[in-house]
Amino acid sequence: MLHIKVAYLKSYLFYQDEEILNAWLTDLGFECYFTLFISAGYDLPTISRMTPEDLTAIGIQKPNHRKRLKMEISKLDIHDGLPDFIPVS
Repeated sequence: MLHIKVAYLKSYLFYQDEEILNAWLTDLGFECYFTLFISAGYDLPTISRMTPEDLTAIGIQKPNHRKRLKMEISKLDIHDGLPDFIPVS
């Protein structure tokens, strides 16, 4: 029973992320790329770590669109849950 609730919650949060992602892309005039982000499995936390190469890999072919998206991504204040520092080994 608990697994069903956790799965439901994760699914609910993913759909909230999808709506926010779609609204953000629409505000930028790039709503046409929404399905590329979703099909590649990106959500808001993982977008914060995207590189221009990642944008190319998901199918964004226009260099000026990749540049603008990367600039706008860098403005987002989204924590991805990964630590910022790398421990010395």
